[in-house]
Amino acid sequence: MVQRGSMIVAISGSIRARHPSAHVLKEHPLTEETSLSRRRLLQRLALGVSVVPMAVAVRRAHADLLLPLLSVGSSEAARVHYVEDATKAGFMPVRGAKCANCSLYRGSSGSSTGPCDLFPDKAVMAAGWCSSWHWRVL
Repeated sequence: MVQRGSMIVAISGSIRARHPSAHVLKEHPLTEETSLSRRRLLQRLALGVSVVPMAVAVRRAHADLLLPLLSVGSSEAARVHYVEDATKAGFMPVRGAKCANCSLYRGSSGSSTGPCDLFPDKAVMAAGWCSSWHWRVL
């Protein structure tokens, strides 16, 4: 918009409206009502932006709950000697090693099952163990 004299003239594209019959916009002073609606818009926008990360986290956690449990008898579990109970593992190089404290385990703290980086479409038991186990660095 361009203000000429006491008249505000709309500019559309690169063509300036100079003719008196062109679209003339009235001035809208900043009223208290306009100010409040802008404030409301900014508050809602800030709330929306802050809610997005939480929604993503909830969706990701919900997706992890829907993963099928890895079968001990499957070929992929057999390759890494996976067991659902670490105390029953035949060979364990580190005492206390289990999926819950492995760097490949992506389950939440305190959960009984969770996703593992070795098995992208399967969940593993938190109390389980496999030969690919590695300490989780905190």
